[in-house]
Amino acid sequence: MFTVRKDQMIVLEAMALENFMVRLRTQLAGTEDGAATAGRANADALLQEVQAGVALARSFHLKTERDVAALVTMLKNHLGSCAPDLPRPALSILTTWGVAPEDKLRRFAEWASRQPRVVADGQ
Repeated sequence: MFTVRKDQMIVLEAMALENFMVRLRTQLAGTEDGAATAGRANADALLQEVQAGVALARSFHLKTERDVAALVTMLKNHLGSCAPDLPRPALSILTTWGVAPEDKLRRFAEWASRQPRVVADGQ
């Protein structure tokens, strides 16, 4: 029988989360190797932004990679940042208790699509 200790599980979870954030950064950079193309400083800044976006998504009880990536991508594409200061209507949608993550994301996407797009620096 193979047993994974709690401290091993913590390390494995941290590695998986780091890998997910790097993949999400690459996706948002729009290239196969976002770090090489965007330049190291820009790639590092985008990774920090993704980290903040992932933390924000988790604060709204989004847990799966798919749900977190969907929210972070919508935030970046519609509001210009992975972790913006959200207006009250967006917060109301994302903080509603008892609503499935898919429904929160659908409602947020509908709200975000009605907002003027914000173009981030460098885009």
